[in-house]
Amino acid sequence: MEIHASLNNLDHLRYLISRVHNSIHPHGQGILGLVHAFSSNLDNIREYVQKIAFFEDGHILVLCMNKDMAVKLLHAQYFQVDLTFKRVCGKINEFELNEYDINYNITFTYAQIFTNIATANAYHRMFKAIIEAVNELCKQEVQTRHIHNNGWKVILGNLDAAQAKGLGLVLADLDPTKTWETHLTYIFKSCRVHYKRKVFKTFIKSI
Repeated sequence: MEIHASLNNLDHLRYLISRVHNSIHPHGQGILGLVHAFSSNLDNIREYVQKIAFFEDGHILVLCMNKDMAVKLLHAQYFQVDLTFKRVCGKINEFELNEYDINYNITFTYAQIFTNIATANAYHRMFKAIIEAVNELCKQEVQTRHIHNNGWKVILGNLDAAQAKGLGLVLADLDPTKTWETHLTYIFKSCRVHYKRKVFKTFIKSI
């Protein structure tokens, strides 16, 4: 198979690629392009992207979860919170709720949130958005074992102070009779890897 001579010209090739790209993504593939796709429900994107929100402090929040994921999360006994993924460019990070299935040796993702801020307030918004989305998609309220005697038993985290507080605050929204710190003592556990890492760092600093 012969390549057309015009494709040997890199500038012309870049022009052709750019023209096709712009026709497919007229608003780009960043946050502006996502907002455009969401507003027009391009390729039924709203079945997966549940929420796009912008806040006065500059926080950008994009929640991704379909109905099947929401149902599984609603009935989960435990899950872990992870903000270690970096699969997008720029200042955006991927925040994920998932669970490792020991029977099949796979990690099942319940929800993904793309965020540019990881403060306690931002985590509060993210956890709140997840709970609201699950409630809406499942037509059933999220429950936790220590509040409702049913539902989520354990939430694993990475000992990040902002993450823990954000989780505690959203639990306090569900049950204001307890402080956010008290809620964490019932449900929040540390991932073993992050726990050992924190202990090691503390030990090194003390030397």
